[in-house]
Amino acid sequence: MSDATFQCEGGACSISYDADDHPVTTVADLDRILDEVILQTHDGGPRFAELTRPPGDCLSMVLGINECVLNFESASAQPPYYFSLGDDAADGTLSFSMGQSTSTVARRHCVPTSAARRAIREFFDSGRLGDDIRWEKMGQ
Repeated sequence: MSDATFQCEGGACSISYDADDHPVTTVADLDRILDEVILQTHDGGPRFAELTRPPGDCLSMVLGINECVLNFESASAQPPYYFSLGDDAADGTLSFSMGQSTSTVARRHCVPTSAARRAIREFFDSGRLGDDIRWEKMGQ
C-alpha cells in the first residue's frame, strides 16, 4: 500500500520514546521511527515506545528485533486493557528499556515482530487492534 493509504486521522498521531515525541502522519514516518527504535535494541535489549492517536488512544510497544509486546489503552485510561498474546505456555519475563529504567513483561505476551508491525500499522491507520495478533483482555 502507498503512504497515502495510511494517514492518521487529523494528523495528530505521535510516537514517544526516550522522553521525546515524534509526529507521525504517514506510514513512512511510522516505519522510519519504528526502525530507529528497533535499531537501538542492539545496545540494550528491547525498547519501550508508545503510539498515540486521536482522541488519545495509546498502543504501548516493547519493540525487539525478533519479538514485541503490544498493550492497548483507551483514551479514558480505564479498563479493559488489551495485551498481545503469543505462546500461552511461555515461561519467564522479557526485560526492556523504558527511558532510564528497566522493566519486565511476561514472555507469554511476546509476538513476532512482523505480526506486531502489521498490528501497529492497523492501529495507526484505523485505531483498531489488528487481527494478526491474539489479544488478551485484562481488567474486566
